[in-house]
Amino acid sequence: MLGFRQLVFKPEDFKEFGDLRALPILTKAIIRDNFEALQARNKQDFAPRRNQTSGSTGQPLVFFWDRDAHSCGWPNAWRAFAVAGFQLGDPLLILSGGALMPKVTPLRQRIYYQLMGITQLRAYHLSEEEMAGYLTYLQGTPGHPKYLYGYASAAYLFARYLISRGASVQFKAVFTTAEVLPLQQRGVIERGFGCRVFDTYGNNESCLAAFECEQHTGLHYAMENAFLEVVDERGEPVGEGETGRLIGTNLENYAMPFIRYDSGDLGRLTREPCACGRGLLRIGNIMGRARDFIYTPDGREIHGAFFNHFEPFYRTPWIAGWHVLQDRIDHLVVTIRPDGEPVEADVERMLELMHAGLGEDMRIDVVYDSKLHTTPAGKQKVIECLIEKPGAGAGKRD
Repeated sequence: MLGFRQLVFKPEDFKEFGDLRALPILTKAIIRDNFEALQARNKQDFAPRRNQTSGSTGQPLVFFWDRDAHSCGWPNAWRAFAVAGFQLGDPLLILSGGALMPKVTPLRQRIYYQLMGITQLRAYHLSEEEMAGYLTYLQGTPGHPKYLYGYASAAYLFARYLISRGASVQFKAVFTTAEVLPLQQRGVIERGFGCRVFDTYGNNESCLAAFECEQHTGLHYAMENAFLEVVDERGEPVGEGETGRLIGTNLENYAMPFIRYDSGDLGRLTREPCACGRGLLRIGNIMGRARDFIYTPDGREIHGAFFNHFEPFYRTPWIAGWHVLQDRIDHLVVTIRPDGEPVEADVERMLELMHAGLGEDMRIDVVYDSKLHTTPAGKQKVIECLIEKPGAGAGKRD
């Protein structure tokens, strides 16, 4: 990795954001290879906290961020929610996270959620039984949360379940996150919950956060926390309104500065004023965060995040990458890109844990390949389901 001196970049000569183009784009691979060198020598002065990405495109990225960078998350969320009338302290339902296997929520987080009026329901797998329980809870709780924040696909599945049962759970607004929100799914969510949907976007590494306003014409991004560039495959700026790679510079994290970080997402930036009157620029046409579901023979729908947090993929030294493909209701093909000789005991342990979550009736074949599947945009799609949702009718699943 080249330093500022080798790149002839003098921080004291920095005048405008365009000057940052003298620096190379920072990728996850560069960060992993230079993990120690990218941390500030005085990082302890900024109360650093360890964090990691969700791993939606493969191995999670570990990084440090300081107290101020960490503190940006909730204020950005509160501002996004306020667009729909939310006020700090209003009861909020979060439909995300959780796990197939037992996991203890940290005490500090439980206390915080209690004080803030936040209820969390897991979204990694949404079986009929699970959603029935959620419906019973919401209908039987006087003054249940009136705002919902969660994975786009999870909100969609729950809304579709409500519609199919002729049930009703009224929210004032639904805020979707973590995945691309197709127009068809937006319509189902709005019908199922009887309210408008406001999409949001977040990238913790670069402190990029964006939200839809009342106009629903793109997502305003928090310019106070990050500087956003949109570039082509050569790293050159794209034209106004053109789609390219979203490159973010974190303006808050002094413990481990991320300058010109490649988020892995595609989108476009518009400088045209929004009818809402907000001065924040807007991101549009965000692509690349959708995750497929895996369906089990016993009728469950397993959220792709189960595999994104599947520890054997990340804590096994000889596993350099992975891909999960479902081609039948009872069959998965797990492709592993090995870095060294595979260890049979590691594979047996991995299969044991998979069966614990997916059921013994799921047949799982493990194959090895030096190349893994990628999307046309060059992004690794680690979870791929080729079957339609059971009972959804003919054709590929929606």
